[in-house]
Amino acid sequence: MTNTLRRAVFEAVLATGDMVKVLLVKTHPDQLLPADLKYPLTLHYGLVMPVSIPDLDSGPDGIRATLSFDRTPVRTFVPWETVEAIQVDGVLVCVFSADAAVVVPAAVFKPESSPPSSAPAPKLGLVP
Repeated sequence: MTNTLRRAVFEAVLATGDMVKVLLVKTHPDQLLPADLKYPLTLHYGLVMPVSIPDLDSGPDGIRATLSFDRTPVRTFVPWETVEAIQVDGVLVCVFSADAAVVVPAAVFKPESSPPSSAPAPKLGLVP
């Protein structure tokens, strides 16, 4: 899975104005996040959020942003190769690896509310 595709999906979802949830399954040496975080980990990004992220940047190498952890701003960096899945508005948009496919059904990405639906749930699959 190329970093270009991960970036394109992230930016397309971000452009909708909704909050984007990014799943990280494991740590990475180039990652810049608080050391005490537990994996799998879901990070929230958005252009319009209760706590704004004015320095949000999705560059060719990854996502740079100041995020709030326990009400403390922390400058972060997430390399694209660590992004395992992307969700928006309770809907899983893209799963990028087999590691994430195992974790996602375990409800790491929990929808804020489950709208009633008579339609069958969509089947998840890996993106080639």
